[in-house]
Amino acid sequence: MIKEYDNFKLYDVKSVKRGYNYFIKMLYEKCLGMFTYKNLPESLPATEIEKRVMWDGFAGVFNHSKYGLTVCDGGLSGINQYYNPTTFIYSQPMLGSKELKINDNCVIIYNSQSDMIEPYGFKTLIKRYARMLADVESSIDIMIINSRATKLNSVADALTAKSVNNAMQAIESGESYTVNQNSIIDKWSTKDWNTAHPDTLEKLIDARQCILNSFLEEIGVKSINEKRERMITNEVTADNQLLMVNTDDLLYMRKDAINKINDMFGINASVELNEHYDVSKNVSIIESGVNANDNDL
Repeated sequence: MIKEYDNFKLYDVKSVKRGYNYFIKMLYEKCLGMFTYKNLPESLPATEIEKRVMWDGFAGVFNHSKYGLTVCDGGLSGINQYYNPTTFIYSQPMLGSKELKINDNCVIIYNSQSDMIEPYGFKTLIKRYARMLADVESSIDIMIINSRATKLNSVADALTAKSVNNAMQAIESGESYTVNQNSIIDKWSTKDWNTAHPDTLEKLIDARQCILNSFLEEIGVKSINEKRERMITNEVTADNQLLMVNTDDLLYMRKDAINKINDMFGINASVELNEHYDVSKNVSIIESGVNANDNDL
């Protein structure tokens, strides 16, 4: 139970490095729930598949003598006539190490078709957006802090600085304070500190939301800007088709791998797109809202 909040160190929101690490975890988490697996053996959890496939772009599934059907990250080598790899090599403390022949005693699950050429998964995508979001949030936090001080006190010596600080503390506490002209006024002046445009903070907040929405659309999640009050049906439909192409590619690669796993290891597993990420199920709802707006024109 948390009792002493005063002992907590304030979280440094303006730290880009700390924000970057935060957003990597947050964006990665949003990717992990995209697909739903059924009838997988207990030794092959869906979360373990997706963690590896989403981050690295691929993972190997094979039957281990001790742990049963399992998934592991590793390396790819060898080439066939299409320059696709022929061998999967893994090394793991509990599983040991081994070279397996792809499509013989091992199946590779790819995140997308492009990952078959050069596997990246969502790792690079997540890192790019995490950096942009961290930069924007750092700027937002700095703007908020600077908004507290529109003027910066400038003094001639340490004694005057102490007197000014005492005066500021008294005002902050709601107390009156009498200034000695000889000790403060002649040695004290103010300079503009927060010179940002009045709507800068609002623009930064909008930029944060826009970047986050762009990331979600990259992984196939439909997002509509609330400020776009009137949209034509063709525009919405075109956006949906583009998103469905992205998710269809991801789903196609997983289905292909699961079918190979079923045939190779005698199971009856399946994979589908999580309904929360399935744009096609929400098209009619979106279009009905758009058509209602069209009727108002």
